[in-house]
Amino acid sequence: MNILLIKANQTLYASKGELNEALVQLSCKILGDHHEIQATDSAAGAWDVENEIQKLKRADIILYHFPL
Repeated sequence: MNILLIKANQTLYASKGELNEALVQLSCKILGDHHEIQATDSAAGAWDVENEIQKLKRADIILYHFPL
């Protein structure tokens, strides 16, 4: 299965996004053994929009990791 993992690792107040990043890495490690994983960092800034659209089209599952 093709999984698109979208992470939003923005810092907020005292949070540095470290827990969220650890959860993303763990998800990639566990799911990557049996599935194709692509990750996108929504906090990274400038994206190639066409590339992101292709990732969405290819994905069977979309997982969002974001701080609450």
